[in-house]
Amino acid sequence: MSEPHILTTALQFASTDAGKAGVLTVKGTLDYTTYQLAMEFFDQAFARFGPDLVVNLLETDFLDSRATGLLVSCWKRAEEEGGRLSLVAVEQGTTRVLWITGVVSRIPVFPTVEAALTAPSSGLTAPSSGLTGTTTGTTTADTTPSDTTPSNVTPSGVTTADAAAPFLSVTDPTMTE
Repeated sequence: MSEPHILTTALQFASTDAGKAGVLTVKGTLDYTTYQLAMEFFDQAFARFGPDLVVNLLETDFLDSRATGLLVSCWKRAEEEGGRLSLVAVEQGTTRVLWITGVVSRIPVFPTVEAALTAPSSGLTAPSSGLTGTTTGTTTADTTPSDTTPSNVTPSGVTTADAAAPFLSVTDPTMTE
């Protein structure tokens, strides 16, 4: 009988400067196994872009309570520094936890990156329409960095499998196949 295998899903980050805010895209699993790497990524994003951030979660395939807590901490930090953290997510699927936990009553959530970037700073609550449905067609050019060079917002432990890829692949070095 072989020993059980412990696998971790790769987590990928990308960031781009959208003028008035940094746009951060998280792709993959955001949970306790990737928490530290995600925390370092967000810390470096604050250092690079300041307190105005849009976090695109449309390609996040799992979000646990610890990751939700990290998003709340980032929102509080943005508020304390005079900025705004907005999320891009839909009510269905893996980010539904944001609605179940009530996070969306505090952090503005939008259906697209463009909607988050064009929303006025006052009245932080996202419009109620458009927040449900499928995510088909949401991963457009507005959510992908304009160049194909990986962002320099790289937490320690990040490796790039392909230098031309816009995402940074992250694996937890403590997990083994």
